[in-house]
Amino acid sequence: MIPDTVATVPGHVRAKNVMDFDIFDIPGAEEDVHRAWKRLHEPGVPDFIWTCRNQGHWIPTRAADISEIFKDHARFSSLTATITPNVSPIPLLPLESDPPQHGPYRKVINPSFAPAAVRARAAEARELAIELIEGIALGGKCEFVGEFARRMPIDLFLRMAGLPPEDREFLTFVTEHNSHHRVEKIRNAMMGVMMDYLRSVITLRRARPGDDLLSRIVNSCPDGKLLSEEEGLGMCTVVLFGGLDTLASLLGFIARFLAESPAHRRELINKPALVAQAVEELLRRFAVAGVGRIAVADTTIGDVVIKRGERIWLASFLHNLDERLFDDPLTVNFTRNGPLHASFGNGNHKCPGSNLARTEVRIFLEEWLLRIPNFRIPHGVKPVTGAGIILSMNYLPLQW
Repeated sequence: MIPDTVATVPGHVRAKNVMDFDIFDIPGAEEDVHRAWKRLHEPGVPDFIWTCRNQGHWIPTRAADISEIFKDHARFSSLTATITPNVSPIPLLPLESDPPQHGPYRKVINPSFAPAAVRARAAEARELAIELIEGIALGGKCEFVGEFARRMPIDLFLRMAGLPPEDREFLTFVTEHNSHHRVEKIRNAMMGVMMDYLRSVITLRRARPGDDLLSRIVNSCPDGKLLSEEEGLGMCTVVLFGGLDTLASLLGFIARFLAESPAHRRELINKPALVAQAVEELLRRFAVAGVGRIAVADTTIGDVVIKRGERIWLASFLHNLDERLFDDPLTVNFTRNGPLHASFGNGNHKCPGSNLARTEVRIFLEEWLLRIPNFRIPHGVKPVTGAGIILSMNYLPLQW
């Protein structure tokens, strides 16, 4: 426990809502982080909890409240989207902005992740996946996280961003420590490291712009004038953190599930038309992202009073695993018909990379199962998962 990250309980917070819960250090997270979070749905746990960890914040535990807050920017601002305030010295745009300012920033990013742009990248993503899988397949085993999950999506993103492949290890290290480290000062330091890296990149992109994602961002004029250096840095930081962590973690959880469920593997192999629907179900079951909001004014949800300036942590995985919304939510059912999941958030800030994520998951399923249809976790070996801003698969040995 880091003393300067622990707050006192505000006077208006009732004792029944107080729970000692640290999103970076959850009991059971190393074994199965989704089930560790799912304990917040156990009997006796309120629909809102207040934790003094990480400088104090609320966590709504149920889908209805999470969805309401996602969509209500009038009461719950995105100006503080991180778990603790002042993590970044500048706004992380467009993540930390509200309408109407949010719209012009978002329009800068959207074209690079629109369906047409993603389709243009799909062949490149498939080529990368095939190359990696065929290189892995002959060995009869792999450590999936290091050999595939942190390679295929990250290598593709580095190409999109126009960044050198040799920077992958450094950028992955910085991203993982910012998203997952238990010590707040280290998370904040990694934010600074990423921004220092990007400052030199932005200078080059403005002097010699290319056709890459970062060049398009820093040379854009969303409101008729060139983005300021601060705005460009904030946007590039958000895009880089998002592109380097989320999908790699998601692929790890999906691979673990398929390794432990031969029946689901056979279902996809025998019924390839199910793949698109399977992608949505796997996204629902293994969502990885959380994001913060801050109360604009004193307000209430149900019987909970939330004061102006208090922060709320929205966990998409709690939404997706809520039995009040999804029948038997821990079970993967490729033919499930029901409500939409919240894996990419909801409202104005719905993740712009959702099309790319769906495409890469689909390509992984198609190409991996074609070449390595029967794989498992070796006997006596346990995968390792982790908590944090993004849930992570840290170690996943496979053999076939």
